[in-house]
Amino acid sequence: MNTKRKTIFPISFYQGQLENNEKLKQELLPHIDATKFRANGNFINDKIITTYGQEDVNQFLYQSSELKRQYYDMIKSFCGDDYTIGVSDVWYNYFHNSEYHEIHDHVSESIDKKCQFACVHYLCYDKKVHKPVYFQDPIYLLRKHSVEFDSHDYSEEFWPDINEGDLIMFPSYLLHRVEANKPTPNNPRITISFNIELFLD
Repeated sequence: MNTKRKTIFPISFYQGQLENNEKLKQELLPHIDATKFRANGNFINDKIITTYGQEDVNQFLYQSSELKRQYYDMIKSFCGDDYTIGVSDVWYNYFHNSEYHEIHDHVSESIDKKCQFACVHYLCYDKKVHKPVYFQDPIYLLRKHSVEFDSHDYSEEFWPDINEGDLIMFPSYLLHRVEANKPTPNNPRITISFNIELFLD
């Protein structure tokens, strides 16, 4: 009997270590320390210090040539040289007092703004005390109506192994969240997030 099995419709997740995270910390942390208490981004259901949507606060992120270079090189390593990279938003998230971020996606609600991928850079991250983002299978409810033969270890959640200086990229529709950590006032978890659109050259 001739049979075969094939996994279809995969979802890709990308992860890499930036070239020089320490250099970025030296440049960016003074700006973050100076603006963190102005961060009041427009998330209404989360306890999170974020500058999402605050273009005046985020100008230093847009203006950093070192940040642009390292991000560009990493994303090019993910997607190759056939695409032009467009960045639509950049912001930082600051966790130090049991902040959390509810489950969400990065699909744009604006007609004139597209987001194909979301990226997160772990600028300051201690894996001994900080929690990574975790992802949820977008069709896990549908999977409950079926059976994956010989796949009893299937989990509807994916927790990546994150190190400080990592940059991850994932489809904007992929649901994800950050759970609350114990308070770490002297060791904050700081991430920089941004949305990108790729244009085929």
